[in-house]
Amino acid sequence: MSSIAYTLFCDDVRHEEGFKYSPMGVYVARLILDEEEQTLPKFVALTVLEVPMSECGQTGRIQLLDGDVALISGDVSIPPPPDVAEVNDMMFLAVLPIEVAPFAAKDGMHLRVNFSIGNFSYTSTTLEVMARSNPKSRIFIPQM
Repeated sequence: MSSIAYTLFCDDVRHEEGFKYSPMGVYVARLILDEEEQTLPKFVALTVLEVPMSECGQTGRIQLLDGDVALISGDVSIPPPPDVAEVNDMMFLAVLPIEVAPFAAKDGMHLRVNFSIGNFSYTSTTLEVMARSNPKSRIFIPQM
């Protein structure tokens, strides 16, 4: 069984009944600022992992990085697997939000999430932060 991991960068996450999460204000590839430095009320990197139960019972590490500089780091303890015969066929699902409030966003940031535990490691795609005045911020998005 293969592992799955992805990260959504957004303004907020609403926790709902039935193990559902609703990300609000999802950023796609770029976060465009009105100024070169701007304080956002909140910023969330929502990482979802599905890893084999063999990775359970260990402590992992999650980081929000700007380039190679860790903005936030923390340990994530995954409990030991249940004592059942079919544990080798089971996967462990984890939802790991990194919430920063307020968030000091700056033109030129390259945000990404790193997570590692046991034999599994994951690096998210990069979210580029740029001011509206930055020529790279001008992109064409066709109406669908």
